[in-house]
Amino acid sequence: MADRSATAALLGGVALLERAINYTLGSLLLVTPQLMSRPTPCQDWDLRTLLIHMNDSFDALCEAVDDGQVSLTPSEFDRDADPVAALLRFAAPVPVPADARPADRLLGFLGRQPR
Repeated sequence: MADRSATAALLGGVALLERAINYTLGSLLLVTPQLMSRPTPCQDWDLRTLLIHMNDSFDALCEAVDDGQVSLTPSEFDRDADPVAALLRFAAPVPVPADARPADRLLGFLGRQPR
């Protein structure tokens, strides 16, 4: 029974993350280069810095699923690169079976081919 409860909680968490990522990806369509220097609620962070952080967070999420651990060193990101384009690489989900493991569903949602 506890195993079913844990699986249900994990699936609920993945579903919530999918909705949050979908909302984020939709919001990215409104971002223009002129907005990159705008402040955010995060003190001392402009929009570009926040989007770079989001890219690193998505990379860490994929690393956790792929490797079972996350490096303490953030991924490298060229400050001159377009952080919106980098995030939109997650906008093309890979189909996975409905009964796939939660980790595989998450990888598929993030545009990565599950193992």
